[in-house]
Amino acid sequence: MPYVIPLAAILLVFLGAKSERLRNWIVPREPSRPATAASAALLAGLGYLFSDTLIANRGDNAYLLLWMTGAALYLCSMPFVIATLLPQGNVRRLAVLAGVALVAMTLSWGGPFLLLTIVFYGGDYERVFFVNHLIALAILTPAALFVMLSPRLARLSTH
Repeated sequence: MPYVIPLAAILLVFLGAKSERLRNWIVPREPSRPATAASAALLAGLGYLFSDTLIANRGDNAYLLLWMTGAALYLCSMPFVIATLLPQGNVRRLAVLAGVALVAMTLSWGGPFLLLTIVFYGGDYERVFFVNHLIALAILTPAALFVMLSPRLARLSTH
């Protein structure tokens, strides 16, 4: 069951590579460089925040989820960096589509795991643990949704 969403995201990338209609729905014909650069910067900044700033005790395994989410956000920023550097065309659109799929996968496992960590260990553990995981959940969800919707928002603003 936990493999359903990653498999769906991979299927979305492959279908997006073949289906022009699906690509147009997720990613506009010409994703703008400022939008892809902003997405890359946002994801890399969140990766730093999660993997460095929110970890109160580096020797404690309880913060491993925050570090893993930060590393995943770093990886999610790479397709957007590549899309920023590429010229206009289908390869750039596929890079943005791959980035959106990676962000969706990160949100699909990061959000529920952070929520479960808060629910099950929040009261039994130290206060900074609870607060840091709550901050991470409050930041991850809107930021990931913004990055996933930013190609569509950019398309709407140009019409």
